Amino acid sequence: MAYVFFPSCKATAQFKGASEGARDYVRERFGIDPIGCCRPNHRKLGPGDTAIVVRPNCSAIIEENTDAEIRSLWQVVDDDPVFPFPHYGGWAASRESTCWSCRSPPPRDSRSKTPRPWTST
Repeated sequence: MAYVFFPSCKATAQFKGASEGARDYVRERFGIDPIGCCRPNHRKLGPGDTAIVVRPNCSAIIEENTDAEIRSLWQVVDDDPVFPFPHYGGWAASRESTCWSCRSPPPRDSRSKTPRPWTST
């Protein structure tokens, strides 16, 4: 049962700085090194593995070809209780990933409304 991070070839090419930040975050916070492009590397996933993806194309390739669980990087960030979200001076901020909005169930509209296993409801 392994966690594997697919940082997305396209996102890495288009948004080099943000991609490096995402890779650093996943590596430092969870000890997961990026595995590279999902197209050739999805074959390395086994049953019970979890793929962390940035792009919906990677999600589709992995979903169609493996039995691995798929999590969006945005879901991982949202579930991280110590992620250093910036302070917006009292303004509310929401996390929205439109590429995941068509999936069931849709993402919550606010971090504060997302139930957490470490909090009581």
